[in-house]
Amino acid sequence: MSARSPQPRRPAVADVAGLLRPRSVAVVGASPRTFVGGIALRNLRTLNFAGRVTPVNPRRPEIDGVTAAGCMAELDHTPDVALLLVGADRVLQAAREAVDCGVRGLVVPGAGHTDSGAAADAVIGGLRALAADAGVVVAGPNCMGYVDMVTGAAPYVGTVPEQVRPGRIGVVAQSGAVVEAVINAGGRVPLSTAVSSGAEAVTDIADYLRFFAADEHTGAVLAFVEAFADTAAFLAAARELAAAGKPLAVCKVGRSAVAQAGVTAHSGKLAGSHRVAMAAVRQAGAIVCDDLDELLVTGELLAAGLPRGVRLHVVANSGGEANLLADLADDAGLLLPALSGEAVAALRARWPRFTPGNPLDPWGVDDYRAVYPEALRIAAEELGDVLVVSLDAQVTCGDAEQQLGLDLAGWLADAAEAAAAAPGGCSSGHLRPQLHPVDKPELPPAPGGCSSGHPRPQLHPVDTPPAEAAAKLCVFLSPSSHDPPPALARLCAERGIALLRGARPALTAIASTARWAPAPPPAPAVAAPPPPTDLSSILQRALDEDAALDVVAAYGIDVPRRKRVPDAGAAVMAAERIGFPVVIKCLIPGVAHKTELGLVATGLVDAKAVRGAALDLLARAQDRGMGAELLVAEHVPADLELVAGYRRDPQFGPTVVVGFGGVWAEHLDDVAVRVGRVTAGEAEAMLAETIAGRLLRNARGVALPAAAVAHAVAALSALGCDHPRITAAECNPLRVSRHRVVAVDALVEMEPEP
Repeated sequence: MSARSPQPRRPAVADVAGLLRPRSVAVVGASPRTFVGGIALRNLRTLNFAGRVTPVNPRRPEIDGVTAAGCMAELDHTPDVALLLVGADRVLQAAREAVDCGVRGLVVPGAGHTDSGAAADAVIGGLRALAADAGVVVAGPNCMGYVDMVTGAAPYVGTVPEQVRPGRIGVVAQSGAVVEAVINAGGRVPLSTAVSSGAEAVTDIADYLRFFAADEHTGAVLAFVEAFADTAAFLAAARELAAAGKPLAVCKVGRSAVAQAGVTAHSGKLAGSHRVAMAAVRQAGAIVCDDLDELLVTGELLAAGLPRGVRLHVVANSGGEANLLADLADDAGLLLPALSGEAVAALRARWPRFTPGNPLDPWGVDDYRAVYPEALRIAAEELGDVLVVSLDAQVTCGDAEQQLGLDLAGWLADAAEAAAAAPGGCSSGHLRPQLHPVDKPELPPAPGGCSSGHPRPQLHPVDTPPAEAAAKLCVFLSPSSHDPPPALARLCAERGIALLRGARPALTAIASTARWAPAPPPAPAVAAPPPPTDLSSILQRALDEDAALDVVAAYGIDVPRRKRVPDAGAAVMAAERIGFPVVIKCLIPGVAHKTELGLVATGLVDAKAVRGAALDLLARAQDRGMGAELLVAEHVPADLELVAGYRRDPQFGPTVVVGFGGVWAEHLDDVAVRVGRVTAGEAEAMLAETIAGRLLRNARGVALPAAAVAHAVAALSALGCDHPRITAAECNPLRVSRHRVVAVDALVEMEPEP
């Protein structure tokens, strides 16, 4: 992608609305001879678009019964949107002709980076120039177009199936195939508008998210991201959605080296650090989905409503599947509360040999038509948040099994509605929670911490019955991932039941949506405190470990007593002043992992050991062609070794990380990440997400000083933010004992002087 392409202004929400909710569409290059040339006209008819549709083709006066214009200049009206079904070499000419006629919304399906090469770069540059001059809004290039279920507009170059259904879920994806997957999913996700953003020459994902945040027809959004065109704009738009009470679920690819290379090849954009990107997305209030299955299931769930919490009551038809669901629920951080004594007594009064539990498996206790309605009624009256029926519901099931599914879905809805309408319940009898979350019970953290990866925002109560009395979210869960029978899908849609398939993605989605909360009001801006020490002189020279320790110590991080020495004799004198035992290291600028190179000696308890180790280390450095000084430091005992680090990410800016450290840091990979300047309180929340944080609370039965660890993380964050030339700073290991938290090794990297 050309770095010299002019950058147009970011379009206003109203401009994006004009693109996605048009009153008239011109299809330039419409033709009955090709699939792409004819499908958009058929789509607009399929969705009963009420606006005006005009094909544009110089060789055909009429296409599919619709009068065509020979060129844009012949039109007797100004379309809101022009769909440009022309080759990459003709896109810019067609775009200029449309803009000259007053069109301000363009959809450009072609000119992909991988199939058009340099021509794609030229198209992107030309569209940006056109947008900068005329304020035009562009979907694409290299996209599928969009499908708007509000107006019926579908300038879209794939088939829109009959099963697609209107709803309140917006979708935006840079991959056209992912938009196709959602649209072709048999109406699983009820849509407001689904947008294929493609190469995003002018209008990117952030612009579509801003539109959805303001759109009265959209209550939640699914986004599929390959790379961010403008990270700051994306995060700001995500925060707008959260502030509007609209959940955003994001699936981003690019975790592996192969996928990152593929993103660059496909889109011409850099994928960036996946871990940092996901930390930033979570901080902005989004739900993170690992794959497309989880994204789709999350969309289905959000269409039915937000779970009020993580307490599930499950009614199954198999002990084996019930136990599978119990395992997976535990993995996801969901709770399966034990049945109350009253519930157990009620079930045993009628079926004395029944052993009720949660999950509840009534199969075989009695005829299913007798036992399941009663089991669901009792489960619905228990304190909890989600009522689940688990049954393998596949389109290939026999007639009896399909009827079983229909019966269970109906009884599920009946039981939930009756419980909500009972005295003390939701007097409205309305089953489906709205997409505006209310005050929830305190939720336990998911495994490894909060599933959102950041401290839970404060929840804002609204006028609503208490959580215990409100209607539970109803879920029909098919543990396998096959398509359900159409009649079951219709019944669940009619009765407000979330019909989910795939046990793991379904339970993961329930957990992540249950933990979602609307964004709290922004905290008042607080000026950053001035740097505690003037480091200008020390930051002007090459920083070995000794100098790096001086830098982090200036920000209040505890460091060991130490002495820089030139030879073995001076090392012995330094060790005697510091006190045994000591550690000796070679000081070599630019060498970070000295342990692996054999350039560190530990556990030196007397002068003889110090002298021998010093001579050995100097010889090792000389053998490697390295000139070295020695650093003699006190031995710092530890119950736990952590790593705390700062890095200036090229896309997201200042980031910090904390987790397991020492020689195990890269192997255990147990870390939490945050973007931006981090306070000590936020650093404590980061620790709570990691196994290391749990060990701090329970090491050998005694809590270790987590607050001091959090202070070190916040100090590194402040150091990097205060000094923009610092590209990285790390304390590894950060040795933690009951009385001290000490950075026994430090690394500070600087960008070159300009």
